[in-house]
Amino acid sequence: MLLSKSSNNFSFLISFPLNYSLLYLIKFNQLCFLTILPLLGGIFVIILISIIFHSKLIFNYEWTCGLTYLPSISRIINLPAERIIWNFLILFHIPLRNYLCKIYLLSGLFDHLFLLLLSIVGERENSELHVIFFSSFLFSTFINFNIHFYLEINLNKKFRFIFLFLLFLLIPLIIFFFSINQLYCSKYSYEIFVLIEYFIVFCIFGFNCCIFFEKHLNCFFIILKIK
Repeated sequence: MLLSKSSNNFSFLISFPLNYSLLYLIKFNQLCFLTILPLLGGIFVIILISIIFHSKLIFNYEWTCGLTYLPSISRIINLPAERIIWNFLILFHIPLRNYLCKIYLLSGLFDHLFLLLLSIVGERENSELHVIFFSSFLFSTFINFNIHFYLEINLNKKFRFIFLFLLFLLIPLIIFFFSINQLYCSKYSYEIFVLIEYFIVFCIFGFNCCIFFEKHLNCFFIILKIK
């Protein structure tokens, strides 16, 4: 495969042996879309399913300090039917995600690991472990995003910085409101914690979706088929 460059555009000059033919030509942005879609779509699907079929399990349910009025995302993905959909999409998404990483070794590894663990071990099985896994995922993701922000040169810095800055503000807040809920059962502290969790998930998706607005080399993933 030969790579040629003209002005700001990149093109590929591809030659194959006679007994091979081009089967698929997948652009980098298409792979990014396939990687993000399972999680983004999965969030909306399981929220919709839980509201329609399991509203009694996610609204006004008993937790540590009595009734809660808003469901956390952790609660939703831990419901019996919803967790099957979510875990399937997580397992489908991880192999594709590896193609997009420059392997930010420790932070990327822990990001994947704790995302799997908090999906498998829900608050219904072991709330203490679930909190540990969620906190670890949050910190490893924040570290991974920072490394990505500083090392990559083709980033949409403005929007990436906004999402990073929001995470920087939201992470201490979510720790604070979760702590006062657990220690003092303060009124509405859990609902505020849940709202902050929603914003954090939005920021994580927003940071990752910035890749669609950045200038990347038109790298293609090619699958060949023997004639």
